Amino acid sequence: MDRERPLEPWELDAEAKLFSTLVENSLVGIYLFQHNRIIYVNPTFEKILGRAKADIYSSDIFEFIHPEDRDMVRSKARKRLDGTLGPEPYSFRILNPTEGIRWVNLLAHRIIYKGESALLGNVTDITDLIRSQEGIQRTNALLEGLFAGMPDAAAVLDKEGRITRLNQAFQSLFGYSQEEAQGRLMWELIEPADRSGEGFENQRKVLEGETVRLETQRRKKDGSILDVVIAGYPIKLGDEICGVYAIYQDVTEKRKAQRSLVEAENRYRELVEQVPAGVYEIDVETARFLTINNYMVRVFGYSREEFLSMTGYDLWTDEGKQILKQRIERIMQGLEVPQVVEYPAAQKTAGKSGQGFTRTFPRTRKEGPWPVWSYWM
Repeated sequence: MDRERPLEPWELDAEAKLFSTLVENSLVGIYLFQHNRIIYVNPTFEKILGRAKADIYSSDIFEFIHPEDRDMVRSKARKRLDGTLGPEPYSFRILNPTEGIRWVNLLAHRIIYKGESALLGNVTDITDLIRSQEGIQRTNALLEGLFAGMPDAAAVLDKEGRITRLNQAFQSLFGYSQEEAQGRLMWELIEPADRSGEGFENQRKVLEGETVRLETQRRKKDGSILDVVIAGYPIKLGDEICGVYAIYQDVTEKRKAQRSLVEAENRYRELVEQVPAGVYEIDVETARFLTINNYMVRVFGYSREEFLSMTGYDLWTDEGKQILKQRIERIMQGLEVPQVVEYPAAQKTAGKSGQGFTRTFPRTRKEGPWPVWSYWM
């Protein structure tokens, strides 16, 4: 528009009408504040405040502001009218009569209206944004608490495998502080030489979207080796994988106990094989042989494989079967049985039979069969 000439009256009316249309249909609340009261609001401002303009014009606007924010808003308005505070956005709470407490963001400018200072401002309802931010903060606080307090060692790695976060359990287990480990490649920090490349491969799999779980070994700061179970999960931001979450469960003592148990069982088996008497174990629910030693194989003539497919009833004569049945019934009822009993037994070779004494030792049942150890002499 040509500004070289004065505007004609009809042109002024057209521009005023255009301005009025823009303000009245604005998506933000617009207001004019002068002489310590509101003298104009647009429909959006009415909607945000939850009050009709007549109510707003006739009331102290500061009474519609949350009591904890009221003095702050009043002070900013006064300083801005005095010209000692420039325009800057800030947020506070208002009291909506139907929707309760709402958050708004305000930006106001000092202007001269009809020869006097006034504030022309706009207000945006940011309640949903604030609530979303509070929800994110609560979620982050929860996740932070879980990460920091979980009993297993945990670490957050970036896409290159460099450490960005360690929980306290990781620092205690491996001996590295957050400052010492920050930015270092995880596999260079704790991977033993004989496991070289394992951590890099795990990182590659997780970045491809896999969940990794394996039992392996890792090295502490002091050089000692730990047995660990590692779980690796992708960290996603939307659809994009942005890092790796790694958890290390220390199973060193558990594996030591298992190895000690296996060694003890092996020593026991070796001892049993050397005993100059038959030793066998049966399941009292089925009477099936569970283990036998070489003495039993030699005396009765059955192979080990044949024994393990048989029951105690297959080994004894009719009289012996009856004795075995009665003893099993008493054991199943929790009753005491004589530890030593004489069984008439039948050997594999036709026509041969024998007598023997069996000493029985019931064992506590945990999982699987209820075993009974017996010695045959």
